[in-house]
This record gives sequence, structure tokens and C-alpha cells, in this order.
Amino acid sequence: MDSRVFCSVQDVSLLVCGEGREWLAPIAPVCQVLGIDDREQADILGKSSMFSSKIFVQNILRNSWDKNPEPMVCLPIDYILGWIMSVDLNKSTRNNPEHLREVCYRVFADIWGDMLKDSPSTFEEEIALLEEQVEALKSISYHEGEIKRLKSRLSEIDQEIYNVRKKRHQVLEVSDD
Repeated sequence: MDSRVFCSVQDVSLLVCGEGREWLAPIAPVCQVLGIDDREQADILGKSSMFSSKIFVQNILRNSWDKNPEPMVCLPIDYILGWIMSVDLNKSTRNNPEHLREVCYRVFADIWGDMLKDSPSTFEEEIALLEEQVEALKSISYHEGEIKRLKSRLSEIDQEIYNVRKKRHQVLEVSDD
């Protein structure tokens, strides 16, 4: 299933996958942000009377450059909000897990709010704009590489011209004798 990065928190890309009103969120990136073990959380969710029937395992590309999707435990967006608030942060490796929990909750709540609207989702509009921005940045990066390569070649040509002129002057000096 295709995934979309909709937010980055602590250099971790939070993902969603789906379409229309059927969006899922993998728990692994959220766990990474919160500094907790995603396998342990998957086990907890599997034993929960509230969440166990809502768990989905989807093959998801974590990044656009990944070639192989990986299986990830996912929850529907409306359930991920409850799960985020229920997570025990005592084992967190982060310095500020409560703040990070709030950040994660707010970004998923914004998506959920957009999904409830009958009008086109601002989330989907934002994703389209972000995807266009990524493509523009890739293009800039490519062209910057080309410019760098061309500048390097110009330096090489300058050196070759210098060598040709130097050789011509040596020939001229020798012929004068």
C-alpha cells in the first residue's frame, strides 16, 4: 500500500496510507518519535479488547526511495488518537516524551478533522503541494549537480587551454634558436 509522509517529528517521518476516509497510520514511526519499542506496542495492541480488532498489517513503503515495502502494524486514524494517549511512556528513551505525545496527537487530530469534512481535505491538498515541492527540490538538486559538473569541466578545459598555450610557447621558443 502506498504511504504518504505528512509530517516529520524529531527527524522521523510520520506516515499515513489509504484513500478517502479510510486512512491508516503505521505505529512504528510514532513509536520511534516517542522513544518506545514498536514490537512491544504491537503486542499490547493485540491483547487489547479495544484495539485488537482494529489492527491491520500493511506492506508500506517507509520512504519514496524505498524499493521494498515492509509489513507494519497500523491503526485507523480515529483509533491511533486513542492509542497515542494510552501509551505508557515510562520506558521512553526521549527526554520529553509527553511533549512529543502531544505533538503526535495534534498532527493526527488535524488529519482526522480534515477527514470528517465533506469538502476536499486540506490534508490531501497539502500532500499534493508537498509532493510537488519534493519534485521541485529534486530537480534543483539535479541541476545543481549538473552545474557543479559543468563548472568542473570548465576548469579542466581552462587547464587544457593553458597546457596547449604553454606547449605552443615552448615550441616557439625552441624554433627561435
